[in-house]
Amino acid sequence: MSYYQVEFLKESDMKKATIKDVAREAGVTDITVSRTYSSPEKVRRDTREKIMEAAKKLNYIPNNLARAVRGSRGKIIGFISDDIFNAVYAYVIREVCLRAEQRGYIIMLFCTNGSKELEKNAVNTLLSYNAAGLIISPCDDGINADNSHLDIINNTDMKVMQFDRSFSDYFPGIYIDNIHAGKLAASVLDSSVKEILILAGPVDSKITIDRVTGIIKGLKKDINYRVVYTDFTFEKALTILKSIKNIHDCNFDAVITLNSPIALAYLDCSNLSQIGAAKIICIDELPMARIFGLDYSYVTHDCKEIARELIDGIIDYIENNARPKTKMRKSQIISKKR
Repeated sequence: MSYYQVEFLKESDMKKATIKDVAREAGVTDITVSRTYSSPEKVRRDTREKIMEAAKKLNYIPNNLARAVRGSRGKIIGFISDDIFNAVYAYVIREVCLRAEQRGYIIMLFCTNGSKELEKNAVNTLLSYNAAGLIISPCDDGINADNSHLDIINNTDMKVMQFDRSFSDYFPGIYIDNIHAGKLAASVLDSSVKEILILAGPVDSKITIDRVTGIIKGLKKDINYRVVYTDFTFEKALTILKSIKNIHDCNFDAVITLNSPIALAYLDCSNLSQIGAAKIICIDELPMARIFGLDYSYVTHDCKEIARELIDGIIDYIENNARPKTKMRKSQIISKKR
C-alpha cells in the first residue's frame, strides 16, 4: 500500500530556510548542498564543513521524506479526513490507497480530528508538495458552517473531490444518501416496537439532519422516539452519553445510532445485560461485531465501490480534466427484525 502520513506544515514552516538559502550562505551551488546530504563522500571535507556551518546558522533541516515525495510531483493525491476511527472511512481510505498505487499515485493522508486549523495546515502542506489532487471530508458539515479557511483551494490548480461531507457546492463529490439510510434503519423495526432512542451526531450537522429525517419518515405512526444529540467521534460521543444520567431510565425497545463510533460509545457506557445488544440498529457496520457476539442490524455501504469512484474520478480529473459527476450512493440493510 502506497501512502504517506505527513506532518502538517504551518504557514510559518513554509518560510524556513531552503537549500538555495544554504547554498547562497556557503557560496556554493544548490547541487553541492544536495550532494553533501545525499552523497557526502563526493564533497570535499572543507566544503562540507562550510555547508554544514551555513545550514546550522540558518536552522536548515533536510527532509529526506520530502525529497522522496517531491520526486513524485504530479503523482500525489491528498486525503483529508476528520476521523479515521470511523470504519467507513477506514475501509474507503484503505481501498483508495490500494487503487491509487495500482495507478501509480501516492496518497498523503491527514487526520484533522475536528480541527479547522489542522485542516488548513493540511491543505498548505499539500500545496507545498504540489499535489495534483485532493479528496476531502471536511470536519464541519454544519448548515451554517464557516469553511472560509478552505477558500485557498479555489485559487489552485489542484483537482478536488469531496467525500461524505461537503464544504462547497462547486466541487464534485461522492456521498451517501443519508435520508435513504435513515429509512432503512427504521425499516427494521416491527410492530412490537413502541419506544425507540435515536442517538444522533451534532444537532446542526447536515448528515445528522438527513439521517434523523429519514428515520422519522420511516417510522410507523405508533412508535414514539427520543433524539439525543452527541458527536460523530467516539471520544466526544462517549463523554456526552456518560453525562446523561437518565439515558437508560426509559424502557426503549430499540436504539438507532447514526454511525458506528456512536454505537460503540453507547455500548461502552451501557450494561449489555440490561439493554440487550440485539436492540442496536446502526447506520454503518460495527467492525468485528459478530466475533464478540453482538447480533445487531445495520445499514451497510459499498465502501469498495465508493473508493473506486473517488480514486478513478479524481485521477481522470487530473489526467484528462474530465470533471466527475457528483453521485449519491444508496445503502443496504443487514437486518435482524426487532
